[in-house]
Parts: sequence; C-alpha cells; structure tokens
Amino acid sequence: MAIDLRPEIRIQPINHPINRAAGISLSILRLDEIHPQVSGNKWFKLQEYIRLFREGDYAFILTFGGAHSNHLIATAAACAALGIPCRAWVRGFHGQSAETETLKECRKLGMELHFVGRDVYIRHDETFLHEVQLQYPGALIIPEGGYGAMGIAGAAAITSYIPAETELICCAIGSGTTFCGIANGLLPHQSALGFTVFKQGATIAEELQAQIPHQRWALATDYHFGKFARYTPELIDFIRYMQQEHDLPLDFVYNAKMLWGLLEMIKQDKIAAQHILCIHTGGLQGNRSIAHLLEA
Repeated sequence: MAIDLRPEIRIQPINHPINRAAGISLSILRLDEIHPQVSGNKWFKLQEYIRLFREGDYAFILTFGGAHSNHLIATAAACAALGIPCRAWVRGFHGQSAETETLKECRKLGMELHFVGRDVYIRHDETFLHEVQLQYPGALIIPEGGYGAMGIAGAAAITSYIPAETELICCAIGSGTTFCGIANGLLPHQSALGFTVFKQGATIAEELQAQIPHQRWALATDYHFGKFARYTPELIDFIRYMQQEHDLPLDFVYNAKMLWGLLEMIKQDKIAAQHILCIHTGGLQGNRSIAHLLEA
C-alpha cells in the first residue's frame, strides 16, 4: 500500500499590498494541498520513520501529541493507509466524553489513544522517551511532531520544491524539525527565517545551532500572539482576509502567524531579500477548534 500524495506541489504568488508596495516577490509553497490528512510538512517528517518501521522488526508505531495535534492525525492517516498499527499518548487531556474532532478522527483511522497528564509526559525528553521504550519494547517511537534526526532528514526533501531564484525561505517553527531540514538544504545564496509560535521562542536558538552547520538563518520571535495556539481578533481578521482576498487558507497556530510576521517585517523595512518563498506547513484541520470565529 502507498499514500496517495498529490504529484505536484503548487507555488502560489501572494500579491498583498505590503509586499507589492515594497517591490518584493512573495510566494507560498502549498504543502497543505498534498494530502487531506497527511498534509503540509507532516509526510516529510514521517517518511524516514516509516521507512525504518518497514525495514525493522517493530510491532507498532507509538507517538505523542496534544488534543488538536496535526502530527497525531497525520500519523494515524499514514499508518491506516500503510496498514501499520499505531498508538498515541495524548498529553494534557482527560476523558473521552469531550474528545476533540481531531482525536475522534484519529480513532476512526484506527489509532489507539492513551491519555496522560502533563506531569507524566515530558516533551522531547530523552529520559522520558527511553522509559516509554522500555515499557513498549516492540514499538517504534516517534517523538512529538516527528522531532529528531530522521524527521530533519525527511524535511530536507522540501528544499527540492524551492525555486533556485528564491533568496529567503520563511517557515513557522514548532519543534524546529522542518526548519532544520530546510536550512540544511539551502543553496549558497539562500537564507532561512523561522517564525517561532511560542512565547519563549528564543530558547530554541541553541538547539537549532547544533543542527544547522551554517549561519544563514535567523529567528523572528515576536509574532506568537501571546503563546502557543493563542490568537487575537486581529489574527482572526487576517486569516479571513487572506482567504477572501487571496484564496489562501491559513491555520491560526502556525502559518497565519508566520505570514503576519513576515508582512510586518517587510512593512518595517527589516527584510532585504527580493524573492521570498513561505512554506505552508499545513495544519488546517486545527482551525476546527475556532470554526465559529472564522465563519462569523
């Protein structure tokens, strides 16, 4: 079995008044369109883990995420298509009576869910992951978000879709896995700008430095809108505007914050590049949690 991915990835020009006034060519790589569930950067981060599962002697895949996790639903869909048993530890969420639409869909796809408190689950902690591995010796463990060396290697394939004339590649940053993969695949004349979506975004810099062997990258840490998965009326209005005026759907957790931040930096004359490509990392299913706001 295989995952039926869209064979071509579209590059959509963005003709926003801000970049137009600055004379900047701005486009977005629509990775969100490659698959309805394994969308955006998710398949790229998963593919090396899935290859390892198929080559190894594993009983199932075990991974982690929150109640609205794009990673969980992508993993569930990929495993369902490939006939791979999968389980997930869902952090900070208790009781099945109020499951999110994301988790309900994960169950329908065959993913077995196990709910744990935030005091039990330590995100990306090697000691915690080792203890889970001892508890489930037959599992191939995928850290939350596809984090790790294999996730980075898979994400590096995204660069093959980036036009050579691109000078600056912009990407939202959660775990930093996709950003590292892209930064590692840059051409010599290219640089990368990552937009952190959590309040303490600067704390990830040291970790990224250990993964990226050059200095042609930077972080924008001021466009998190308060904290991870936080939004404001202004961000909601921006999402509506980009959908209505530019036919561009954006999720409120990652891509809307990235594009908002980039346009603000262009307006403030903080961007020197003339040819910019943004990476749409998917995650549109997460908008179901604020559908009432987007439809108003």
